Amino acid sequence: MTVPSRLLFVALFSLALLLSSLQSLAVGCSEKSCYVRAFESVDPAELPEIHRVQAIFKKLTTIIGIKQTIAAELLVINSDQSPWAIALADNTVVLTKGAVRIFYQDGDYELGDARAAFVIGHELAHVLSNDLFHHRAFTRSAMPEPGMLSEPYIEKRADLVGFTYATLADYSTHRLLEGTSTFFQYWVRQIELVEGKDYPDEAGRAESIRAGLAAMAEEARLYRVGILLAHSGRHKDAQKILTNYLKNTEAKTRELYNNLGYVHLQLARAEMSDRQAYKYWIPTLLEIDSPERTRSLFGEDITGSAKALLDKAEQYFKIAIDMDNTDYVSLINLTAVYLYKPGNIHNAYASVKNALQKPGLSGGIRKQLDAMYHLILLEDDYDNGDRWTKAKEWYEKAVSAGDADDNIVYNLARMLDDRGRDDTSMRYWRSLQGNRHNLPNVYRDRVCFRLGLSVQECLSGEQQTSKPWPVRGIPTGVDIRVRWARDCLNSHWSIVSRKKIGDTSVQILADKSGNEIIALDDFIEMYVKKDLSNSTYQTIDTIRNVHGEYLAAQYANTKDKVLYRFKGASALADRGGRVLELWLFNLSSSIEKDSCIQ
Repeated sequence: MTVPSRLLFVALFSLALLLSSLQSLAVGCSEKSCYVRAFESVDPAELPEIHRVQAIFKKLTTIIGIKQTIAAELLVINSDQSPWAIALADNTVVLTKGAVRIFYQDGDYELGDARAAFVIGHELAHVLSNDLFHHRAFTRSAMPEPGMLSEPYIEKRADLVGFTYATLADYSTHRLLEGTSTFFQYWVRQIELVEGKDYPDEAGRAESIRAGLAAMAEEARLYRVGILLAHSGRHKDAQKILTNYLKNTEAKTRELYNNLGYVHLQLARAEMSDRQAYKYWIPTLLEIDSPERTRSLFGEDITGSAKALLDKAEQYFKIAIDMDNTDYVSLINLTAVYLYKPGNIHNAYASVKNALQKPGLSGGIRKQLDAMYHLILLEDDYDNGDRWTKAKEWYEKAVSAGDADDNIVYNLARMLDDRGRDDTSMRYWRSLQGNRHNLPNVYRDRVCFRLGLSVQECLSGEQQTSKPWPVRGIPTGVDIRVRWARDCLNSHWSIVSRKKIGDTSVQILADKSGNEIIALDDFIEMYVKKDLSNSTYQTIDTIRNVHGEYLAAQYANTKDKVLYRFKGASALADRGGRVLELWLFNLSSSIEKDSCIQ
């Protein structure tokens, strides 16, 4: 981009331009309707990039996942000569057609999308914090109210938060940090206009802003690592990384709190005794499989440390629900927390009933909620009534329909065992036996134990992969300081992030194609395969042909993607089954030691 075009782009953030462009509007123009009356609507056919901006807005509001942004609207007004953006008190973000033209004026859609995502993210940050500084500037005196934060601070915070949201949404925000500091120098001049002061060290202040955005990019990378670890069963490491992110940034998302709640729930399970281990299979929506053992439920005396972890899980799930009270994922997981906490049956009832009332539930989600409701019935004996028969009848009906999930079959078998109905329960244990290789390990082992199968018999017939997962490098579990591993990494990978979080060292390495290696305390934990252009694993069906049926599937945070869990890996795919990323975390048996695959 040429220097003049850079100046034009950054000028959209200039407060002076913003003020002058809105002086013609009536005082008190604080809602969408006012701008609709003042400006003509924009025909997307006239400027096709408007469709891209609308998609970016939708993606960002979904990534954030908070009720203010979910309810927010984007209004693109027909103003070519005044490129600006503004957040209004009614959760509307207004963007001019002139701004859209500037985003994409170079014909570089990757860069244009990053610009648009940053600007929209900046305005959504104002919506979330209710710091509508620009709006106040035209509707009444710009003088700050008592206790109000300074406008320069507010704008800088919105910069950092908006940049982080755009990064979490996978836009190429790193490109906004490249080249000269022209962009940031003009950003500083906006602050100068607000404060009415001259800053001789303008370049230094611009560089300070650049450094702040670079730090946010680092936090966004670590956030993503935390989510990956949570989904691969590395709960303790995920807890450290996500808690660190929570402390270091104001760019909060519902996904963050839901995952924090989930990992604390899993860590609480690890603290519990084995007295009632594997009693029931609770269908928490994030749980797929875990190297940690699933623990007991329903009123067991638990340790103080387990209770403290459950309390934290409850706290985080409640925050996620407060952010969006239609979030059934958090509601279901909160119900699971209550099922583990003694004396919380009434809370479990309230939580699952609340989730069942949410609109738009799929048939599968509703069935899982009903399954949890009947488990609560089964254990609630406050009036000494026998609810076992009602619960058993519901489970039998669900299984007889022929499409019941494995956890429902498992729970019915356990329910019958509890009442000494061994002959009847064996029918259901045997039905699980045929599918045992696709069960999470803890439940597979329980099925085999109940059927009296030895370890060898239980594992016999398990499909072996005919070829390794597609990576270039060395197996997981290898110390990257070993000479042959170091030589391999130095040849093909470079470190893009290195940070100490508590007593854990986190490193992210990337190759030229954007694939990543995640290393914790110098040991490779995971590969993230992003370049699948030359891979045979481009669809979920092709993976199933090689590695067998997936263990489970769940919607990702944006709900337009699905995460499929296989043995040793997860595949992030679109709803049509096209694989977008592979998360590989068990490669020790796939690659020969001391090798460097090309």
